[in-house]
Amino acid sequence: MEAAHDPALPLRSRLTALARAYLTFATENAELLALMYARKHEPGAAEQMAAAVDRTVGAFERVIADAQRQGEIIEGDPEQLTLFTGATLHGLAAMTVGGMLDETAVLAMTEDLVRVLLHGLTPR
Repeated sequence: MEAAHDPALPLRSRLTALARAYLTFATENAELLALMYARKHEPGAAEQMAAAVDRTVGAFERVIADAQRQGEIIEGDPEQLTLFTGATLHGLAAMTVGGMLDETAVLAMTEDLVRVLLHGLTPR
């Protein structure tokens, strides 16, 4: 995620790069991702695990909060907007790992996914 994040890119390109990085990691490391999410809230969870989750989820939240400050996306709770984005990505990753979707196809549609997330489903 850190390697994919380039603050110099426009918002749509930044989110697309982060989404691809997340989907690639999630589909190639499904067991590790499940462990990270399952254990991060346990009492005494390792600081390293919390930091790893922050590098994934936190990257999206920072991009969203920055985009809000720039007036590029709607106002609202950046944590909640990150949850919506993360749930979408995590759902696609879970469907891929579960064999319902092809990983190559999911990665190929990432730019379209980000476009829909940024513009919504309402016709313009």
